[in-house]
Amino acid sequence: MIVALLVLVVPLGLVYAFTRGSDAFSPDVGSCVKQSGTNGAVAAECSEANAFEVVSKEDSAAKCADQAQPRIEIAGDGGRVEVLCLKPAASG
Repeated sequence: MIVALLVLVVPLGLVYAFTRGSDAFSPDVGSCVKQSGTNGAVAAECSEANAFEVVSKEDSAAKCADQAQPRIEIAGDGGRVEVLCLKPAASG
């Protein structure tokens, strides 16, 4: 399970790190995302299969409450990093 989550985290983190712009996608806390293709992430309905809910937005991955869950690091303006802490969305 953890390996599967890590497989998701790396591609999601890379796509955000390299595609962040002033109009880049930055989901709100409580919204859901899912992997799209190999290195993409898109907004998702929380009831969709393989969706993850954004639990919190932090400035460091170490601040995510559950370190076993996936996270996305978004490179922002001026070297600022925004970390989206995720958990599996409730499906259903």
